[in-house]
Amino acid sequence: MAKRVRPAATPVGDAYEGAVRYLAGRPHTVAEIHRHLRSKKFDVETIDHAIDRLRAQRYVDDEAFARWWVEQSLQPRDREVQPQVQAPIAA
Repeated sequence: MAKRVRPAATPVGDAYEGAVRYLAGRPHTVAEIHRHLRSKKFDVETIDHAIDRLRAQRYVDDEAFARWWVEQSLQPRDREVQPQVQAPIAA
């Protein structure tokens, strides 16, 4: 039986729009955005153009990300789930 060959993957949509959607969840570094867009098969030139637009609009800033990351890491996290207290049922 012949092995099936997949055609080369082409990116779907616009790199800039993909980056904006990626940033919707939380801030990301330029390197994270670059890696994300490469995984979506965008070429380096298209990625660089998208990142330039994001920088111009201040959607991405590695220094601001570092400040955000430090603030997040210093906040206490309530990892323990507290059981719900139920009032006794009056008979």
